[in-house]
Amino acid sequence: MKDVTITEVTTTVLRQPDVPGIQDATIRHRDVGRSVLFVHIKTDAGFEGLGVGQVVARDVIERSLRPLLIGEDPLRIEKLWDDMFWRVRGFGRKGVAFCGISAVDIALWDLKAKIFGMPLYRLLGPYTDRVPIYGSGGWTSFSEAELVREQTGYVERGIPRVKMKVAKDFGRAEREDIRRLAAVRKAVGDDVEIYVDANNGYYAKQAIGMARHLADYDVKWFEEPVLADDIAGLAAIARAIEIPVATLRAARTSCSPTWDASAA
Repeated sequence: MKDVTITEVTTTVLRQPDVPGIQDATIRHRDVGRSVLFVHIKTDAGFEGLGVGQVVARDVIERSLRPLLIGEDPLRIEKLWDDMFWRVRGFGRKGVAFCGISAVDIALWDLKAKIFGMPLYRLLGPYTDRVPIYGSGGWTSFSEAELVREQTGYVERGIPRVKMKVAKDFGRAEREDIRRLAAVRKAVGDDVEIYVDANNGYYAKQAIGMARHLADYDVKWFEEPVLADDIAGLAAIARAIEIPVATLRAARTSCSPTWDASAA
């Protein structure tokens, strides 16, 4: 294969102005409209990789990461990731800096798949050709009626699994959390799997107590009951409850490429 070299790294921000604000346990984006960042990595062979990430990371990508990438072999992803990690070491091994690395990393893997002329899942080596999906949403800013309408909408489209938010207002609305869950369970029926996401909104003892109520509605997993950094709290919760505990603890890059409601 002929050597391929990165020649250009650019970013694009797209904004959807009419999307309503969102709220979960610990974040509030009240403003209408959301934006998302795309990263474009181009090569001298005509291939282009596309990544996606948080708009707030744009400056990190353009000022700190781009100079490392120009002229490099895009297939050396591990080496490039390590270079980027050490470039941002002084100002952020978490947060915005890692959001920048995440977006670039996604673009590099997309680029590699295009260079080899195959879908990325084939390049990574799939175990299966299909995976189960679930409908995710259930923002705490939804009224109970809006929540039920969204969750049943997933089921009506043939999705037999749904996920909703709990821990409203940093966990200060426990009874409301249970009422909303009960309403969803009643609406979707007993055959639909329900997952709940607390978005770090509870503390460990509180999460253990809430899990007893969640179990009454056959919740299949309890996501981010406490901060992902609270390893001891997560361990205590997992030992104390029957519901599987899910959390995000990525050793490589930990940044969700979600819409940014605050960016222009």
